[in-house]
Amino acid sequence: MKLRKLAISILLCIALTWGLMTPVNAANLSDRDRLLKQNVCVSFLWKVCDLQGADLQELDLTGANLTRANLQGANLQNAILQRARLGGAKLQGANLQGAKLFEADLNHANLMSANLSNSELLKANLTLADLQGANLTSANLIEATLWGANLISADLQQASLQSANLEYANLADSNLREADLHSFYFREFQKPTNLSHANLEGANLVNANLRGVLLEGTIMPDGSIPDENTAL
Repeated sequence: MKLRKLAISILLCIALTWGLMTPVNAANLSDRDRLLKQNVCVSFLWKVCDLQGADLQELDLTGANLTRANLQGANLQNAILQRARLGGAKLQGANLQGAKLFEADLNHANLMSANLSNSELLKANLTLADLQGANLTSANLIEATLWGANLISADLQQASLQSANLEYANLADSNLREADLHSFYFREFQKPTNLSHANLEGANLVNANLRGVLLEGTIMPDGSIPDENTAL
């Protein structure tokens, strides 16, 4: 009898613990509700804004404060995030396809493997952002600040990068095929912009100053590969 009671007690404890567990990818509903009502959901000290895996597609989040929020794997497709504050946000694997991020602040944001294809990042701040492996095909990055950004293996096919600031940026192994690099800002001294092994085939380099830029193994717009890291 005692063993039976003990077994029942153990099973009840397990069931209670399991019932209180939050699914790994489920968004915190209270955080989502607060974001929708107050346009704010930030992380600070011990408080974490948990929107991991949340479905926020097509929502108008203009000017929203999502500083350091956890948005890993979130669906923000076609969301309006103009002037949104996403500094330090975790956006690994997030779907931002077609998102409107005009003048959004994404400094130090983690966007590894995120889908930003066809997104509007005009004048966005991506200083020191991690965009390794991100999909930026046909993205609008005109006048965007990508100072020190990690763009290793990023897909930037047909992206618009006119007047974008890529000082100190690392674009090694990135795909810039048919991208528009008109009037690019690169870094020549100390830690130069790295375009090693990038694919620039068909890219527009009109007025681009590539003096000092690392071009080892880079496929140039005409399909040629320079022997040394020399300026055009």
